[in-house]
Amino acid sequence: MTCTELFVCCICLQTQTLAHDSRMDIDNYQLDDEAVLYYTGLKSYNAFIDVLASLGSAAYCLNYLYSTPTLSVKNQFFLTLIRLRRYKPHFELSRDFDISLTEVSNIITTWVRWIAGFLLRLWFNLTICPNNLVLRIS
Repeated sequence: MTCTELFVCCICLQTQTLAHDSRMDIDNYQLDDEAVLYYTGLKSYNAFIDVLASLGSAAYCLNYLYSTPTLSVKNQFFLTLIRLRRYKPHFELSRDFDISLTEVSNIITTWVRWIAGFLLRLWFNLTICPNNLVLRIS
């Protein structure tokens, strides 16, 4: 291998490494609570993990509109929260997470529909009154 070929290989590897490192990943923010708050509205990485855990195992078994996404469930949730809080365009999210526009749309649509259903079921369960409860309205 000549020096020129070796140099070109090094540049290619360096470019691939930089491209991979620039991909958004919630795990990159484990020690950056300020960024987690900015992107998600949650006070810390641990709060993010707790909220995801509170959604239960169903969050890991979603029925997607299209094919199953390549992103981890943690990063799908992260992407969805960024979209809801920061209102980043799909194009920007696709570049940030290094996925296609179709995958961004698939993730956001699936997660927003599922979260809405989850919250409706939760709200419905909290607002059901027992039959023997007397409500006084003044």
